[in-house]
Amino acid sequence: YIMEMQSNKVIGIIGTPKSVDRYIATNFLNTNIDYFIIDMNKKMEETQNVLQCMRIWSEQYAQQKFNEDDLITFLYIAGLDERIDTQIAKLAIGEKKRLLFLKAMLANCYYYIIHGLFDGVDKKDIETLTQMVIELSTYATIILTAENDNGFSICDKIFILCN
Repeated sequence: YIMEMQSNKVIGIIGTPKSVDRYIATNFLNTNIDYFIIDMNKKMEETQNVLQCMRIWSEQYAQQKFNEDDLITFLYIAGLDERIDTQIAKLAIGEKKRLLFLKAMLANCYYYIIHGLFDGVDKKDIETLTQMVIELSTYATIILTAENDNGFSICDKIFILCN
């Protein structure tokens, strides 16, 4: 049941939120594994604009200091460089997910557990998010979790959890 931890992979875990939580508790909690969990379906603070958001996250999560140009480069990777002054509330769901993905990238961990990355996004967003996952997986292991396998063709390995 416990997966062998191989580095730099994309792992898909399909299951109910409860079974996924159990899996994470079993494999990550109370270990010394450096990981970052991000729930892509969680509501964001919507009053700030995109760049303000990145500034705040950079302060909170980044281990190195990023300047404005660095943050704009991150936004460029996510295809959001044209949206730096846009209020979060005005972003489409796929844009919000791409922005949230950058929050993970700023954190610079060894393992990322990302819930619901592809839920409710269109084909174009799936492509952009997939590119971002590939980029991040060059220096980290990414565990995508969801209740279905939408977008999971990117995974090196998929686990289907029973309730």
